[in-house]
Amino acid sequence: MKKRAPSLPQKSCGDCHACCVELIIDTPELQKKGQTPCRHLKEGRCGIYQDRFKICREFLCGYLQFRELDEGWRPDRSGVLVLQVAQASLPKAYQDAGHGIQLLVMGGEAAILRPGFAEYVFGLVMGRVGVYLTAMIPRAMLNQYIEPFVAAGDLEGARRTLLHVYRLLTASGKRRGVPRLLPHLYGLEIEKLKLRMKIKLKQ
Repeated sequence: MKKRAPSLPQKSCGDCHACCVELIIDTPELQKKGQTPCRHLKEGRCGIYQDRFKICREFLCGYLQFRELDEGWRPDRSGVLVLQVAQASLPKAYQDAGHGIQLLVMGGEAAILRPGFAEYVFGLVMGRVGVYLTAMIPRAMLNQYIEPFVAAGDLEGARRTLLHVYRLLTASGKRRGVPRLLPHLYGLEIEKLKLRMKIKLKQ
């Protein structure tokens, strides 16, 4: 007798409407800026839900899509909107793992430090999945900064680096100057090289 594949856990948006606020939408039917409530959002509900646009009907955040993300990852609870990144848009080194992941942080540093966040990134990077962190604009690919910590089995180092990158992204976004981020990312590159040297010395 053939075993039935386990069914995916039933998840729903509930009262969460993070996608209606956080995302940039630019379609013929609907245009909105990021981190701006949709004009159809009324008292936390979509005012045109039954006739909502195609992009809204078809959109699923990572919490709804990915089996490994439990109820604690619902965006309004976690402060993180998980988005799927198209495989073809990733650097070639990370395409073999399939689609990538973008973590849009809405809940500030508390979302970065919440139990499970660093562990999730650590596991993705270990699996060679392309991972991006964003506070909307700009965004940074995390793999190159987290890979040395994965190699060293250093979860806490990865957690500190996640927080550091998030702070740099938010500071850069406020200043509206992506080039201001580059010296800080160069500093992270130096830290990464130092860690690799330490790992080599231990071997």
